[in-house]
Amino acid sequence: MKERLQGVIVGLLIGTLSAGTVVYAKGGIENIQVSYDNIKVYKDNVKYDLKDASGKTIEPFVYNGTTYLPLRSVASLAGMDVTWDNATKSVYLWDEVSGPEKEAVDMMEVCPPTVSDDCTVYTKNDGESFAMSENYYISGLQFWGDSAFAEFDLNGKYSEMTFTIGNGEHVFASANWIIIFTVDGKEVEEIRLSKDEEPKNVTISLNKGSKLRIDCNGNENFSSCCLGNIMIK
Repeated sequence: MKERLQGVIVGLLIGTLSAGTVVYAKGGIENIQVSYDNIKVYKDNVKYDLKDASGKTIEPFVYNGTTYLPLRSVASLAGMDVTWDNATKSVYLWDEVSGPEKEAVDMMEVCPPTVSDDCTVYTKNDGESFAMSENYYISGLQFWGDSAFAEFDLNGKYSEMTFTIGNGEHVFASANWIIIFTVDGKEVEEIRLSKDEEPKNVTISLNKGSKLRIDCNGNENFSSCCLGNIMIK
């Protein structure tokens, strides 16, 4: 499957085009007419929705007998990574096993929550900290009460997230928690944390998704659940 997709990628289009839009080629501008025909894409007989970096679904189209699809989405299906060099207007495709190794970065520095409720954000530069089991953290998230959430724009850049999770110290109560991680509307991980449980290290897959949502549900109003040192790559 991977080899077939790699062969197709050569003819794919970067980004999204629509009928009558402007196409940039060889430094010039050309208006084109394209045809939409409800084209579907399947991987291993499972329908796959192609999306742009913002999470918007993109419909493939036909131009001069060639079907065009967004490069980043199809490369992901082939298990490949895509990088764009704006200075040279170049696209680089990498096998995940042979491409450049990505270093993990602090999530609160590169993509803090865009929307949240009952969630405190800690960054290395704000001078604040929170504690789990007598260990202090200067970067991460602290969810409060019986229901809280945070949403993030990942823009298809990251494949995994690693963090320490546990009950927060110095609050009125500990709680039993259910923490659900959803990427592009699909649940990728559920963590159950008891009030007597020690903090633990966790790694979850982000699937090069566009949107991440974390829902944190506890059984005590005056308690907190914390994610510390959240690293993504």
